[in-house]
Amino acid sequence: MTTAKLSFTMVYRPLFITLLGAFAISADTHAQMDAERLTPAGSDLAPQINSATRFSQIPFDEHLQALPDFKGNSCEQLLIPLRALNGAKGEYETSAAYAQRLEQIRTANLAGSITASSIVSFEATRHASISSEYDADAKVLSVYFSMSPSSEIMSGGQSIASAVIDLLERNVDSYVAENIYGRKSDVTRTRAKVCAIGFKNLKFEPGRAEIHMQIEADKAPAARKNLGLIYVGQLSAPYLLKYSYSQAPTVSLPVDFEAVGDVIMLQLKKAYLYDRQTGEIHRVADYK
Repeated sequence: MTTAKLSFTMVYRPLFITLLGAFAISADTHAQMDAERLTPAGSDLAPQINSATRFSQIPFDEHLQALPDFKGNSCEQLLIPLRALNGAKGEYETSAAYAQRLEQIRTANLAGSITASSIVSFEATRHASISSEYDADAKVLSVYFSMSPSSEIMSGGQSIASAVIDLLERNVDSYVAENIYGRKSDVTRTRAKVCAIGFKNLKFEPGRAEIHMQIEADKAPAARKNLGLIYVGQLSAPYLLKYSYSQAPTVSLPVDFEAVGDVIMLQLKKAYLYDRQTGEIHRVADYK
């Protein structure tokens, strides 16, 4: 017998192991993640979407008036070239030498016509915990969303926000845990590998954002059903940091969850709330 977290006594019992599947943790006090890996895009955006990756191979165009069948750039695809760039300052590297090296890095090609200084976009709907409510009298649709789970990332001594974009791997099993009072619970243990994005200009604050928009009652149901969220930002040094998020099991919530991975660093410029079916842009939030 070994000891698990929070004074549980653990008896290991295999449940199942899977890759590229679903994972979830509870809302509010523990946060919520969606249950699916990103779905490949369709073929309607053939000039913009690479046939092999099904993701955009060009920088984001901030002048677009609509986003039909939009999937943005691939978080996973950008990881390999960004790792090779080594954008972090070395311990024995002077500030002047680092600045000079960054100038060379910024022109490095990552994928298609995307460079290390490009403005890129990430479709974040699956892990954004979007909810909404409609006020028929005011004809206002209120949309609430959170970066889920948003891990606190330290960058340059500051605490910044991050958001999971891709689930790369998931391993799940279960065990029986017993507390000091002899109460037993079946604990589901999940270990996940993710690709996330970090916002250099957005302070980490647990909670949710909200957007309110005027819309007629006959159009509100379709708008709520197809709400989508896109983050747009400029790739920025140090380009990659490490992601880590965990939740310890309790008797009332027997979930043992841990996600690790890489964080692609961005200077967040815009967040788009849009209709995933029609591509209509509902609102654009600007960030400085």
